[in-house]
Amino acid sequence: MTATGRHASSPQPVAMPPNAMARGVAVVIVAVIAGFFLYQATISDTSSSVASTVVPETTVPAVDPNAPVATTAPVTPERTPGEIKVVAVNAAGVQGVAGRATDQIISFGYNALSPATSGTKFESSRIYYQPGFDREALSLATLLGLPPEQVEAMPATPPIELAELQDAGLLVMVAPDLVAKLP
Repeated sequence: MTATGRHASSPQPVAMPPNAMARGVAVVIVAVIAGFFLYQATISDTSSSVASTVVPETTVPAVDPNAPVATTAPVTPERTPGEIKVVAVNAAGVQGVAGRATDQIISFGYNALSPATSGTKFESSRIYYQPGFDREALSLATLLGLPPEQVEAMPATPPIELAELQDAGLLVMVAPDLVAKLP
């Protein structure tokens, strides 16, 4: 029962304006036409750019079915810092900088080995890497604030004694430019 004491009656149909259906159909038609023109504009843009591109003719060499198939070596993922052995080398001639660099390298999570001292002074720092450690060397250079140009493959004759290298994958030659960046 309702508040006035009468039973609720069945719902009355809502009166719609007489042109509501026509307006709805018109909106749908306009949307379809607009979509058609947008689609055509997209197709004509891509076809005109394709049509204006000139592709030179090339010949494909015949393939010997008996020839061995060339494969590419799988890309190995970059090692985590804790997996990388690093030796910091004093190449600045300033006492204690290899130790400071070692502390900084450890703070980045690397496995820093005992620091060493070079008999040669470097004007700019270098990170030398063993084969397969190039990406890791670039990552460490970024952390130390060194540009990629200062990352190089390990020379045939390392700048320190082999015993000091201790099977490290990376060798950080600490020169005055890096000394200024160390904490």
